[in-house]
Amino acid sequence: MGKHKQGISIVIPTLNEEKNIDELLANIMGLEKSSEKPGEKTDYELEIIVADANSKDKTRQVAEAYGARVIHGGLPGHARNQGARFASHEMVYFLDADVRIQDKDFIGKSFQEFRERNLDCAGMDNYLLWSGNEKAFSKSAANLVFGVANAYIKGVQNTKNPRAVSTAMIVKRPEFITLGGFDENIYWGEDSELAKRFASSGYKFGILDSVSIKVSPRKAVSQGSVRFAKNVLRLNAYRSKHGEVSREIYNQLTGIQDYFARANPG
Repeated sequence: MGKHKQGISIVIPTLNEEKNIDELLANIMGLEKSSEKPGEKTDYELEIIVADANSKDKTRQVAEAYGARVIHGGLPGHARNQGARFASHEMVYFLDADVRIQDKDFIGKSFQEFRERNLDCAGMDNYLLWSGNEKAFSKSAANLVFGVANAYIKGVQNTKNPRAVSTAMIVKRPEFITLGGFDENIYWGEDSELAKRFASSGYKFGILDSVSIKVSPRKAVSQGSVRFAKNVLRLNAYRSKHGEVSREIYNQLTGIQDYFARANPG
């Protein structure tokens, strides 16, 4: 049996995420680090980079305890770009701190599908992970939003205007760097803009079929499921008609100021 070793860099933007980063990194440590197919075994070497926006809690200490490299971050797009610049490997996985991975073979499945489909940038389905204490209506409304979003994003993946969610994305680092990474002037939708830029530059974008992730419903809960759904629709409508969403436009359309913005004014 042939044996191969592949390196993967995992970049996680954080701001006061000590509980979430602890759970995510424990989650990652429990994943299978190898995969097999007929006549071939692949071992995966994981590098974890936490791009932190000056957390006031123990995010840095928790990350370092797991062996992660902690660098200076900022707003999510900038933090992901910084992480990719410091990454050692060709394959870069961007994960948010509140992501949870329930498939132990997540690394092997995602890596193999990415390679077999000759992708340069990929997204995957996002589902909500509920604690069980939320109201049934709120859960149903938020689940509906995510279900429709997953179907829509998968449906337009091969068009000239694909969509993506940066909660969990995979890129080839050389191509990502060549294209300039996430556009840091975009406040909302920078993930979809990146996917579109990959596709329009002759690279291949796709949504993975073999894996998905779960994510905290905290945004939907904090805004209220109905308001959250309206904000998503409002922002998408603006983006489709007028172009990318700046911080000012985001605040005007939603009436809220994002968590990262409050900690990173200017």
